[in-house]
Amino acid sequence: MKKFFLSATLFFLSLNVPAKSMVEIWEALPDTMLPYIDRNHRLEMTEFLNMGLKGEVDHSLRGQSIMDTITSNYIHLTLNETVEMHIKRLSYHDGDSVLCVVKTWSAPDRESDVYFYTQDWQRLDIPNPLELYRTELRLSRPDSMSVDEWDTLASKVSFVLTGAALSASHDNLQVFQSVPLLSIEDRDKIRPLLMSVSLKWNGRAFE
Repeated sequence: MKKFFLSATLFFLSLNVPAKSMVEIWEALPDTMLPYIDRNHRLEMTEFLNMGLKGEVDHSLRGQSIMDTITSNYIHLTLNETVEMHIKRLSYHDGDSVLCVVKTWSAPDRESDVYFYTQDWQRLDIPNPLELYRTELRLSRPDSMSVDEWDTLASKVSFVLTGAALSASHDNLQVFQSVPLLSIEDRDKIRPLLMSVSLKWNGRAFE
């Protein structure tokens, strides 16, 4: 209860702060969230894009990170060979805005986590919209597949990975699933049957 009260207090205090630009929000991102890209390198990313150059920097893990998009409410980055990040500013129902961060690991199937913050990077207790899709497989049976074949294939699924992505052009969250622990033959059969879901932001949560 105390944790919820603290998060709520931080959120409503943040509503009185003037809206920041996405450049300011990116530069203020805590080092603990991206420990291998320091603030100076984050500044370089946005400066490079402003000059029409590639927003690419070397990070401390001896690799490269690339910011390819920054708009008035959206940022997309490739942090390394297997991790990407989306940051989207979303309007809140009775206040200024919240930040939604989607971080995705690809190895090669994608698994994402979704977090919400104030524009001052205080964590918010908004429910993770992916939890349902981590346990519930979304499949669409084609007319050409018998019920028995469908049931047999679906029964083989014991583990689901759930990925997500945000967009610069709208406020929806795209959710997609993969089933990495099947045989190659079964994965090839089930892949075209997997349904992607577009969740709409209603001012409070994705639904």
